[in-house]
Amino acid sequence: MEIRMIMRHCFGFRFILSLVAACSILLAAKSTMAGLRVGLSSQATEYFLGVPVRLTVSLTNASGSPINTHALLHPACGNLILSISNDGKTFRKYVGPGWSTIDVIPRPKRLTPGDHEESIFSVLWNKQIAGVLDHILTEFAFPEPGHYWLKVSLLDQDHSLDSDTLEISILEPSGDDAVIWRILQDTPQLAFFIQYQKAPLHPEHAGQLEFLLKKYPNSAYAPFIKEALEVFSGSGAQSPSKPSEQETPAEGEVPDDAVSVIYKYLECYEKLDVINIADLLADGFLYNETLDKDAFMVEIKEDFEKLWNLGGIFRIDREIKGLEMIKGRPAVELELSFSLGGDIVQPPKRVRIGLVQIEGAWLIESWKEL
Repeated sequence: MEIRMIMRHCFGFRFILSLVAACSILLAAKSTMAGLRVGLSSQATEYFLGVPVRLTVSLTNASGSPINTHALLHPACGNLILSISNDGKTFRKYVGPGWSTIDVIPRPKRLTPGDHEESIFSVLWNKQIAGVLDHILTEFAFPEPGHYWLKVSLLDQDHSLDSDTLEISILEPSGDDAVIWRILQDTPQLAFFIQYQKAPLHPEHAGQLEFLLKKYPNSAYAPFIKEALEVFSGSGAQSPSKPSEQETPAEGEVPDDAVSVIYKYLECYEKLDVINIADLLADGFLYNETLDKDAFMVEIKEDFEKLWNLGGIFRIDREIKGLEMIKGRPAVELELSFSLGGDIVQPPKRVRIGLVQIEGAWLIESWKEL
């Protein structure tokens, strides 16, 4: 009996010590995170409907000691959540173009006292997610004039760092500005591109924006339309149905360097290298109606998640089955085999990949399974 009582006391004492230690670690972590300050500011306090709202999110070490953090400020990484309310009470999440499209395993970074990081992004077009009620349900983040309240949360492993609430006013446009706003409402793709210049732009939409800029050069939207068109023309991007003068259609045999961009993509895929493959998707592909960047990235993310969960060494065996010229542009036919840990995980499949040369660089413009 005496021995049992002593053992019970020992177990109880150890449990209390463990609990105290766990609480101490938790409080220390919260205390450390409390030294980080998340800020949210806007370039203006008033905007017209349909004008991109430019925001700056910042992270500052306001403590007197160094702090390690995993927080990433760029919206594409999925660590930043922007919530918007039109009454100051009920907040809904916003998802903009290119948001949460890159899966990143963040590495800890050390912020010394006073260190400050920031990221600038715009808010306009909203990705509607059917059936998800805590997200904004409209195609525009600010669909009506009025006061709006905004706040951001940065996810840092098990912690959430929240900003103070920012209030802005959205105004009803009039005159020429009202005409442009109605056009943006009728053709949301224009608003998408004004906000996110990396998006593919159909020649018809480019013509619409050029017309609006020429007819309404002094509108509130003109600076944003001009900036978007300059980025578009500077990239040399064009729809395949309307080749630019900068394009150099290949003649004769398919050049060896044309195939290299395909192999580079496959090597990144084989290594499950989401960072470099995201960069390659941004720079090595010419997007259009048949090759949608966002849809392509979603497929890759889903594939990567499945492969990560399965584990093992992933391999892609590729064999060129044909090279041909289609309307003056090279097309490569490949047979791809996928294996994991030495076992075939998918039957071989054939794909035809179309290429185009712009300003000396080969880009993938089509990817079709045969």
